Amino acid sequence: MTIPVTVIGGFLGSGKTTLVNRILAGARTRIAVLVNDFGEINVDAALIRSDDGLTLELSGGCICCSMAEGIGPAIWAAMEKAPDEILIEASGVGEPRRVAEFALLERGLKLDMVVTMANAVDLQAQLDDPLIGDTVARQFDGADLVVLNHTDAASTDQLAAARAALRRLAPGKPV
Repeated sequence: MTIPVTVIGGFLGSGKTTLVNRILAGARTRIAVLVNDFGEINVDAALIRSDDGLTLELSGGCICCSMAEGIGPAIWAAMEKAPDEILIEASGVGEPRRVAEFALLERGLKLDMVVTMANAVDLQAQLDDPLIGDTVARQFDGADLVVLNHTDAASTDQLAAARAALRRLAPGKPV
């Protein structure tokens, strides 16, 4: 039996945890959730609403950079719980495709999808920021689906800029 793996990424504030909670609320199957937070305290894992013991916290670093210490043992622990699916919420500064590549290495898993979230209000400013712009842009590499979030709070100009940026960063991908 192979377990499908979905990776959800996106920069800080893009709505990853909210999406994970919506998926869990509508789930009809057992989903193991691996939550990665970059800081020492895993704030996002505390926000995930799940009471079935299938949420595994990965704090203290980005799992896309630490196979042996991060995602490898976490995936094995998740597989031991025999879930129907595994959902990985990547760190807000991580690269979702790199996380997905680690999942492809493990026998018994298959990559289902890489979803990258984008905040319509903040995306263009994030991309223009010399400190984080490259990090934000790399998060769209290899995305299978882009979710443009916070569109209700975006101005017409912000929304147009976000859509134009996504056409450039994730050409041909559904948004």
